[in-house]
Amino acid sequence: DSVDITLTSSDGSSSLASGNASGLDLPESLVWLANHPDLPRKLRAGDVILTGGLAKPLDLRADGWIEATFVVGGWTTTVRVERGAD
Repeated sequence: DSVDITLTSSDGSSSLASGNASGLDLPESLVWLANHPDLPRKLRAGDVILTGGLAKPLDLRADGWIEATFVVGGWTTTVRVERGAD
């Protein structure tokens, strides 16, 4: 399946990307990442894992937010990250 990703930010910036996820073994990839020696701490329940660079990164400014929407087939989810004032 193709993965379509849309990033948007509170300052009006956006980034679009699409990739092929047909060969992805997500559980195996997460186990590899969770046990990677360069990880600064153990993963905890509720952690959000953003692993790649399909879409260009956006700046998360003070008092701003970034949303990432992922669409695969009939499945869609959105993740929003907010930053408080510095």
